Amino acid sequence: MVAIMGASGSGKTTLLNLLAGRLPSAPGVTSASGSVRVNGSPRDGTTFKQLAAYVVQDSSLFAHLTVRETLAFSARLRLPPSLAAADVDARVDAVCAELGLSPAVSATRIGGPFERGISGGERKRVTIGVELVTDPSLLFLDEPTTGLDAFNALAMMGTLRRLASSGRSVVATIHQPRSAIYAMVDTLLLLAGGRVAYYGPAAGAVAHFARLGFRCPPRFNPADFFIDLTAVPSAPAAAAAAAAARIRHLARHAHSSRAAGAASAVGVAPAEGGVAAGGGGVVRRPAGRRDLRGAGAHHLSSSSSHSSSRGGTPGMAGEVDKAAPVVAGDAPPIAGRRRPAWPREFRILLGRAARLMVRERRANAIRAFQTIVFATVLSLIWLNQGRDAGVAGVSGILFVLLINQSMLGTFSVIFVFPLERAIITRERAAGTYRVSAYYIAKVLSEAPRTLLYNTVFSVILYWCVGLRASAAAFLFFILALWTTTMTAEALALSISIAAPSPAAAMALSPPAVIVSLLFGGFFIQGARIPDWLGWLRWVSFVHYAYGAIMHNQFVDGVGAVNGLSRWGNVGALAGLMVVFRAGGYVALRTLRAPSFDRSV
Repeated sequence: MVAIMGASGSGKTTLLNLLAGRLPSAPGVTSASGSVRVNGSPRDGTTFKQLAAYVVQDSSLFAHLTVRETLAFSARLRLPPSLAAADVDARVDAVCAELGLSPAVSATRIGGPFERGISGGERKRVTIGVELVTDPSLLFLDEPTTGLDAFNALAMMGTLRRLASSGRSVVATIHQPRSAIYAMVDTLLLLAGGRVAYYGPAAGAVAHFARLGFRCPPRFNPADFFIDLTAVPSAPAAAAAAAAARIRHLARHAHSSRAAGAASAVGVAPAEGGVAAGGGGVVRRPAGRRDLRGAGAHHLSSSSSHSSSRGGTPGMAGEVDKAAPVVAGDAPPIAGRRRPAWPREFRILLGRAARLMVRERRANAIRAFQTIVFATVLSLIWLNQGRDAGVAGVSGILFVLLINQSMLGTFSVIFVFPLERAIITRERAAGTYRVSAYYIAKVLSEAPRTLLYNTVFSVILYWCVGLRASAAAFLFFILALWTTTMTAEALALSISIAAPSPAAAMALSPPAVIVSLLFGGFFIQGARIPDWLGWLRWVSFVHYAYGAIMHNQFVDGVGAVNGLSRWGNVGALAGLMVVFRAGGYVALRTLRAPSFDRSV
């Protein structure tokens, strides 16, 4: 197990991302040069994904899935389709056992802010398990102990220690570990100001710095001592200058730590049956383990530099070598990493989306309550007015209900999708599924629920207000309202995806709907719209929705909003919905696509 340590801003996460192939790509902001070699050959992005897994710091998971369901969906999406269902289940069971997730924990929902679930430490382990289902040989983790108390942090590192002892190579950034955690580490890579200050056996680090004149006090946590030694204070200037000089001195002598590592590698004492790693490449494989990639030691090395135009850590240069056998767990062999076909991905994602939708009881109850309350209030205000009133008496209620359904559809998206956005980004970065399969599954899974709410709304309001007494007109009314709500949801989703942040999406979505309402045909008649703004009514989804239900109510064309028939208006409304959905897909595929630097 390799621990990358250093003070804040030393470049720990940047180096980890570079090694894992997850260095964010942003033209004009970052640049990288050098090479990363796997098994002595230049890294190939496609095959490296099959060999390595990356666990992000943020433990974003679906709150309404159980632990086992979370791991099972990941396994079904990422394991070869040739594996039998029993083998997939066996792999999930093996991961649960490997991470210490008991059957009781496995049956518990993840939980969230409004639902009690598993603990923070268990949540971290599930995040690791999502990546372990593919049985990776290399495991990269970004600060796995962040947000955990001392006990859970120790338990988490104990889990990683067991994974390393089972034959995997584990590389993790760790921020200020306690002494018990530091004792679990095989190899330490200490960074200071973007430079390598030490690389070698963790057990030999104290002696190395003592030889350079920096002695760790007795009974003092070595990790705390190293952080203090390599930190650069922002003030006063004299202290910052002294720290910078000290770091340059440590970096100049970092090569001696490599020599010390080679000399003392045999002296590293990992857990029983574990892997002794160091410059000498001493390797022991636990008995009974399976070598997936042939005999011998497998090395991951990197020699690179990274610079930032925004004044980040300049000139970070170093070399990381890790010798460890690439072995797998006791689950059935995983032959190949061919992803499932699109139809299979779609079925799995549709099932997951439908399960999540059904289990969102709080959100469903609130939406149902809103639907019933608004339908009842509007019905009481316009009670029986549709039976005798003309256009003037009915047009108001018809437009108000469109406002209500448009806003409900909009807010149902902009307050929910941001919670899912981080999960989707993580899954896409890992290559879990195709974007099109996820997007279509999400859209289709939400359509029946939207239809149900609109049907309940229509059943209450339509007959109480006294709109046209016809079964065909009533069914068309439901269809028009459903299409309107789906179009509002499509518009809000496309904005939520394209917006740079959830806050921006919440700020942009309501104005977009309000503009559509203004040019919907009720507040401003077509003749009063300036010519240079006239095009807005033809891109207003409310314009077509209002035209459809007005035509449905007045069959003789009285109060027509435009020259289209009721079916023509619904068709135009559905066309806008498709355009908005397509815009959301393009934004998800391009603007929100994870982009990584592939130059090394």
